[in-house]
Amino acid sequence: MRGTGIFVPDDKPLATPTRITLVDISQSGIGFMTSKELLAGQLIRIELDTSSVPGRPKKGMVAEVRWSAPAPTPGQYRVGCAWTSRLSYADLLRFS
Repeated sequence: MRGTGIFVPDDKPLATPTRITLVDISQSGIGFMTSKELLAGQLIRIELDTSSVPGRPKKGMVAEVRWSAPAPTPGQYRVGCAWTSRLSYADLLRFS
């Protein structure tokens, strides 16, 4: 998968968005690279550039961070999340 987007903490919708680079996506979750360390259990609201006009998330999709690990590139983290509401097959096709 290729793509970019942004996320904000779900409980802070007006926070400054953090950029992500999509690694993989499925009906049950998403994997991405980011410069911000996230904690397991944290809820985030993700807005992928392919899902709407790029910019601050308005609705976005909520995901729970399942794991986060330092990436080989200094200052980068590889993150795996589970969607709080499973994506439909039609939703998933928008990202392929």
